[in-house]
Amino acid sequence: MPLYTARQIVVLWFLLVVWGCVWLFQTYPSRNTMQPLPACAPCVCEIKGRVPYEGFYCFDHEPTTALLLSQAGWVGSADRYCCYGNIPNGTCITLGHDLLKTDIGATARLNFFMPIPLSTATVEDLLRIQGMGEKTAHAIIQYRNTHQGIRNLKEIVNIPGIGEKKYRLFLPYLTL
Repeated sequence: MPLYTARQIVVLWFLLVVWGCVWLFQTYPSRNTMQPLPACAPCVCEIKGRVPYEGFYCFDHEPTTALLLSQAGWVGSADRYCCYGNIPNGTCITLGHDLLKTDIGATARLNFFMPIPLSTATVEDLLRIQGMGEKTAHAIIQYRNTHQGIRNLKEIVNIPGIGEKKYRLFLPYLTL
């Protein structure tokens, strides 16, 4: 007569493997030393138009116009644009016959973890925020227009349909 049945041997084998895995993971902790990336560079600018390398550029500080143009491969003289000074975070530069400064679009802002400014947001911009419906987006724009702007982000709690829970959900995506 056998000492153990086949079923008992399988269970013992399984317990031995589990014990070995637990010992292995405790003895040799994960070597994954990757650190999370920062949510966003301190300054993100977009440049397009008459430059060789259109696109988004990240800086540790607000770049000068000359620095941004040189990063985009522009070889012309930046002296003509020196009066524009530093380029603030979230600015889109279009270089044509003249230099045009606008805000980066809502989709690009959200891709770079940058909040959307409520002072200039459109319904289409607000709809790009996860959890924001068309009715809520229209209500925010209507509130902004009837109250001559929004002075504090907490004000959006006064809008029908936005409670404390939705406020906390939208807060990372909005700015004044």
